[in-house]
Amino acid sequence: MYDDLDATYVAFPNKAGIIFSSNRPDAFTKSDSTTLPSDNRYNIFLLTNFGDKPELNQLSQLSKLKYGNARFPMQYNVNHFTFVSDENGIGNRYAGFFTTKAEGLDTLVLIGDDILRNPSALEVDSALRVYKKTDVDSIAVVAVSSDSAYTFPLTNYQSTLGETRIAGDNNQVSEVTRQSDEKILYKLKINEDVLRRRNMGAQPTEYMKKIMNEHKAKEAELKFPDDKPVADTAKKDDDFFQTEFANEKKDSSVIGKVYSAEETANESILKKIKLFTYKPPKFSADAASATFTNNVLINRYQPYSGGFGPVRLNSSTPLNGLIRLGTTELMEDVRITGGYKISTNLKIMSG
Repeated sequence: MYDDLDATYVAFPNKAGIIFSSNRPDAFTKSDSTTLPSDNRYNIFLLTNFGDKPELNQLSQLSKLKYGNARFPMQYNVNHFTFVSDENGIGNRYAGFFTTKAEGLDTLVLIGDDILRNPSALEVDSALRVYKKTDVDSIAVVAVSSDSAYTFPLTNYQSTLGETRIAGDNNQVSEVTRQSDEKILYKLKINEDVLRRRNMGAQPTEYMKKIMNEHKAKEAELKFPDDKPVADTAKKDDDFFQTEFANEKKDSSVIGKVYSAEETANESILKKIKLFTYKPPKFSADAASATFTNNVLINRYQPYSGGFGPVRLNSSTPLNGLIRLGTTELMEDVRITGGYKISTNLKIMSG
């Protein structure tokens, strides 16, 4: 079963009929109740219209897209038709140049449900016997033509063309494009320059390039399958000499056997690292300075009184001399800092 959509009447030189979009495989496949639903791409077809005699109609395929679908076909001018296709990933307008050539006349013989095209007398007699008839139902003579079409893009839109229609006595063509959330209706004028030059290129989008590359990869895989040769499991006789002695058993010693190399595990260096203490600790001079200070309220040094006497926070003089010495252990785990504070009258010393 196939879908026939967007049908409209067209009239070309020497050919008139109904142009439509369909997902049938080709123009020669017939649809019946036993045919599975089609999953093919939509292409453009032209059907000659004989009214109440559909058996005389001729169906021609006008497009064959490899990617995307073809929809909304209609007549564009005398020799061209137009349709919308998303072959490059975005809906664009395409045109087709139609030509036809007369091939002669065919004789159609109708017997029951069968239509015989240019049958021989033997074929007619066989069909009459099947239907148990003495004469044919009808005979028709139809003109046969060879139709062809060349399709090419007319636009290269950045936003997709959603829908197009033809209406009026002048066959006015209109289209609807979508930009963001807005839909815009355009009234078209036939571009004769593009029809003549055919130089418009609709480059595929990045998404369509990805689809094309995947399709080519599948075709290459089907054309050149990566089949590994099947191993020969037949038992071969390596002893070509026939003697009166029985065949000796093969040597099962280890000589000539191949052993696979065992990979040595990489030992981590961190497992062997230990913490070693060094003795005795080593000290080095860190800092030494001699300055004057006038600290009165805050004093980190206590007056030295030989271990006796009261503790005074500062000397009686406003200006004092300060000598500081410092030493640091080699690993800087221990730091010792000391100082001597001498009054300017040289009577009181604190440390």
